[in-house]
Amino acid sequence: MIARANTGRAQGAMERLFAAAVALPADVRFNLCIHTEQIADRSVFERLDAFGKWWLETSGVSAVLAIIPFSNPQTALFSERMQCAESVFVERVHTLARHSEIGYHGHFFRETAVDDPAERRPLDATLSADDTWRSLWAGRLTPIGVVNHDERAVGEQIDRDIGWFKNH
Repeated sequence: MIARANTGRAQGAMERLFAAAVALPADVRFNLCIHTEQIADRSVFERLDAFGKWWLETSGVSAVLAIIPFSNPQTALFSERMQCAESVFVERVHTLARHSEIGYHGHFFRETAVDDPAERRPLDATLSADDTWRSLWAGRLTPIGVVNHDERAVGEQIDRDIGWFKNH
């Protein structure tokens, strides 16, 4: 994984990346943007934290870590599976922000139509422990893509996600 910048082959790869960046023309600003989806996983968080510190020390520039906020149903479900409370997730975002820029990484969903309204779950509901990864994709939420774009649902989710960042 790229975040293992302090050991082994990844160290060499990161050093080569940094050397290539330094060799760019002076008017080209170079940085890294890492899309992070699983900071609820302690090992992923620790590697990103170490990488962010290393990149800042090495390059003098803060890497951009694009975070999917806890308000996202995918992140909420994964966090629950990892037994990572929202307060811990928030603490991890703030820890990463000490040496990295925090960006927004979104995955968008719309509610899946269900015949019985009592069975429908709002998009922003907390998913319970009995939910599985499959239930995220089958029956409750549908990923929004190019084929099934839903501007209203994307806009509502962006508003929720940005609100989460502002409040935490």
